Amino acid sequence: MISIRKALANDAPAIWFLRRSAIYKGCIGFYPDDTLKTWADAPPTEKFQRNIESDCYLAMIDGRIAGFGILDLDSGHVGAMFVDPVHMGQGVGKQILGYLEDLARAAGLKQLHLDSSLNAVPVYRVCGFIGEQSAKYQSPTGVTLDCVKMQKPL
Repeated sequence: MISIRKALANDAPAIWFLRRSAIYKGCIGFYPDDTLKTWADAPPTEKFQRNIESDCYLAMIDGRIAGFGILDLDSGHVGAMFVDPVHMGQGVGKQILGYLEDLARAAGLKQLHLDSSLNAVPVYRVCGFIGEQSAKYQSPTGVTLDCVKMQKPL
């Protein structure tokens, strides 16, 4: 049973660890090893901490964080979404996205948009996101990643 809750400031270390694990598990083969290491092993940024406190929602299974998503309700930008490797392929990401979509609709937004890592494009497509435009994502941790710009009408 998956439940969703708003993240708290003290969840940040566990969220950052989950992010790191998800990058190493999900992105292997999509990006060079040195890029993955730089991206995954960087320390948390101040922006990340602010996003946790304001815009982050956690998927919980048995009292543990199974995944998270960050949504800016002013812009409709999904800033991050990661699933714990233990729970990948179990619908956690879909449930988080559904929750974020409900929040966006309630806020009057007409569309969500995101920069998808290459490995996540198929997941977002299954969830109704469209887009083919290749781009470069500049991570707050300093690494530049190939990505695909995607959006979903609500």
